[in-house]
Amino acid sequence: MIDFQEKFYVSRTPNLINPWFEITCKDHEDINNLMHFVNLIDNNAKLTEFEQPFYFRGQANSSWTLKPKMTRILEGMKQEEEALKYEYQAFEYFRERVHLYIPKTSIPLDDTYECLCLMQHYSAPTRLLDWTTSFWVALYFSVFEIIVDPTKPSEEVDGAVWIVPTQSMWSAMEIDQPKRDWKKILSSMQDFIKFGTSEALPTLTHTYRSDLKSERVTIQRGVFTFNEKLDCDQANVIGTALMQRYPNDKAKQLCKLIITSEQKKHFRRHLTKLNVSAATLFPGIDGLGKSITEILQVQRETFKI
Repeated sequence: MIDFQEKFYVSRTPNLINPWFEITCKDHEDINNLMHFVNLIDNNAKLTEFEQPFYFRGQANSSWTLKPKMTRILEGMKQEEEALKYEYQAFEYFRERVHLYIPKTSIPLDDTYECLCLMQHYSAPTRLLDWTTSFWVALYFSVFEIIVDPTKPSEEVDGAVWIVPTQSMWSAMEIDQPKRDWKKILSSMQDFIKFGTSEALPTLTHTYRSDLKSERVTIQRGVFTFNEKLDCDQANVIGTALMQRYPNDKAKQLCKLIITSEQKKHFRRHLTKLNVSAATLFPGIDGLGKSITEILQVQRETFKI
């Protein structure tokens, strides 16, 4: 990570409970420091996502950690076996019905990761957590949230962009990674539950990119992280691994950059000028519809109407 202490408040340093840096721009109305920081860390163009020095994840609420959608939906269930049963049923439900919407020849049902990527692409809950190799794409997701009531912008909360140094993360995860036969694990609910309760590793996170690129994943420069235990918070998994492997190296830690609600307004205008919008990130008529909402929001904020 770049040295940021002169330009940012460091509100949290990595510890055993929250193993990540948390930083905020010192002057929330001056985004020049933030822009300079972005220019330093934003990735250059590469032919493969695995060569990029950083992964980014934007979230509209800074209080959220790094939990995949499936984990958030099923967390709090008293029995782990029950949660795994629901997850398995969701996976099977998708596999049994996806052929109704997509040609069978393009459905990778025998490849667990590819099938999970397909589920993630179509908004089904999975273990996968979305990241991007573009800071601007991550920033988009942190500042353009669903507008429940656009007449009440004061209710907007701070957002965040998570930043992880990829090479350091991979090195920190270099433990003995057993090869998994996911086809066998998913062959029955009993095998899946047995694996999840007795064999899955709580500290193991895989980094994955789909070999079957969809238009949306390509545009958003997406990659995924995946862990074997359903109840893992990936902020703790990744942050703890980095903190233990590089205890005295600030540049190799997980970092959460807070985007204040006031900064969100500035960045919405900036991203609109850069043509980073729903229309470009979500190809199709749904992206066009979302982009109209975004433009109207920016106009309201710019002209105080």
